[in-house]
Amino acid sequence: MSSIVCPLCGDIARERVQIHDPSLRRQRFSILPIRPTCRTCGSELSLAGGQHSAHRHIIVLTGTCACGKSAVAEHLQNAHGYMAIDGDCVMQVVKARAGRSVAYDEDAVFREIQSEIDFALALGYDVALSHMILPAHVARFREILDRTAAEYRIFVLHPNLETAIARSLTRTCHASVTPEKWVVHFHERMRPFLDDHESYGVTLIDNSDQTLEQTVARVLFGFTGE
Repeated sequence: MSSIVCPLCGDIARERVQIHDPSLRRQRFSILPIRPTCRTCGSELSLAGGQHSAHRHIIVLTGTCACGKSAVAEHLQNAHGYMAIDGDCVMQVVKARAGRSVAYDEDAVFREIQSEIDFALALGYDVALSHMILPAHVARFREILDRTAAEYRIFVLHPNLETAIARSLTRTCHASVTPEKWVVHFHERMRPFLDDHESYGVTLIDNSDQTLEQTVARVLFGFTGE
């Protein structure tokens, strides 16, 4: 069982953990950046000891820009009690520490995702992670996920390109519209998942014609069978 450690107060109870940092928020959704601090003294927290997360679930969501991964994670958090970890929020935490812009595939981002998953599990939450995970990154994420002992599934949301482009023009989670070239770029980068999803061990979901609620139901069914 992991202990939550404050550098000033020592081991602290779950109730004394301030898990989110709203000051780092940049997106227009209810998912907040995770930066665990002590409610008593404000110090950043760490974990000590082993994990006890064998009965926890981790849902991992990837796909091109505007595929719906953040929206699904947000719904899982608000309606099903998961703790959502969003890649853009992770990057804001890393950027605040580093004092510079960061890329979605930097080592520091991988380490931060691992830390945030560990904290969520230590606090007793199931996790919904939404991030731009390319086929080349799957092995590294499996290393992160395997060490938790939690049960996990990786879902690739893959609407057709026309749908993804249309959704990028109307989504409100970001202040600016994602340029079409990036939607196309990452849609193509996800193609190896389509060509050989079994070798990657991922579940493909074509959510071109699905509502958010239908996609969430498909994800939960793919994970639990219910």
